[in-house]
Amino acid sequence: MLKSSSQLLSCSNTKSHSLLQNTLRCFSKTQHPIFSLDKIQSIDQTHREPTTFKDRLALSSIRLIRSCFDLATGYNIKRMTLSKWLTRCIFLETIAAVPGMVGGMTKHLQSLRTLEHDNGLIHHLLEEAENERTHLFIFIQLKKPSRAFQSMIMLAQGVFFNVYFLAYLLSPSFCHRLVGFLEEEAVHTYSKLVEQIDSGLIPEWNRDTLAPQMAREYYELPSNATMRDVILSIRADESIHRDMNHKFSDLRPNANVDQEVSEFFSKDQRIRNSHEYCHNSSASDEEDVQHRGRGGPMGGAAL
Repeated sequence: MLKSSSQLLSCSNTKSHSLLQNTLRCFSKTQHPIFSLDKIQSIDQTHREPTTFKDRLALSSIRLIRSCFDLATGYNIKRMTLSKWLTRCIFLETIAAVPGMVGGMTKHLQSLRTLEHDNGLIHHLLEEAENERTHLFIFIQLKKPSRAFQSMIMLAQGVFFNVYFLAYLLSPSFCHRLVGFLEEEAVHTYSKLVEQIDSGLIPEWNRDTLAPQMAREYYELPSNATMRDVILSIRADESIHRDMNHKFSDLRPNANVDQEVSEFFSKDQRIRNSHEYCHNSSASDEEDVQHRGRGGPMGGAAL
């Protein structure tokens, strides 16, 4: 009797193949941090001091991008309205969602060319891209961009994607440092937004304004969660992207990324589901070692 596709792709049938197992896990829902709200009320706005020429170039590039971004979104902290904040957040997330996808795609193609394992980096970069895209869809539930704004997004994306792709081919470490600096700016932006909410300058988002259902479900927030809670969660996401990209920039080429990420999340007390990262990374590593020992495809044997 013929088996259905779901039966053919069941975990029981692919238990010995660690690479396929990891793929199946991504089919359902990419992992992302779930935060304890009481532990993300404040976040350190850290800054990585540049120590090399690449670092200084990355920081200068982000400062230039920030200036163009401020001009494009009409940013003036003394004259911000809810509409202007949403415009800024939407534009920010359309740019922030690009690096993870470009990096993941580039590392994926490199893995295919070299027939070597990526040590877990692809999954984490794609997870970052998906997380940023979810931020975007939360915000566009609150404001529909105009045709002119969408055209500006397309232009910015076209330029940034191609420049970042070429840069990633030349120096992944430079690109991760650049994204680390970009996320520093994102944390700063969302911190300013939280300050304005708390000071009553954004009356539409007072402490009684309920968060959209999509945001509550994504972050597993209570039914009475507010937009302030959502912004706190998004800011916490950006702080993780900031720290992880700075870490990725420092890693040696063959470092075990899954292990590094697992250690990072195990130490972050803000995250309620950190055990999922540690468990899955450890299990993945153990299965991969066992599979290599059996002479699996990544161990050099023919399929």
